[in-house]
Amino acid sequence: MRSGFGRFLPTAREIERETKRDVLCPVSLDDAWKDKVTDVLWEHLEKKYILDFSKWKTKAFAGQFGKLLKGLKIYYEKPNEGGSNG
Repeated sequence: MRSGFGRFLPTAREIERETKRDVLCPVSLDDAWKDKVTDVLWEHLEKKYILDFSKWKTKAFAGQFGKLLKGLKIYYEKPNEGGSNG
């Protein structure tokens, strides 16, 4: 599975440098992204923790999806969000 995702990497890296925080949340459906590792931006991507969704038809999906939700909650949930009504 190939996509044009690589065109967004320079913008994402610029935002990461400016904000000093991660903006990419890489997930993998297969190993096609590894073919791009020769480029400096792809080398940066490879250093990130990449959630593996290649086994999406198995029970392993739940564990990876749980990690994704946990990460999104940690980094992107607003303080007044969280399920409490107070």
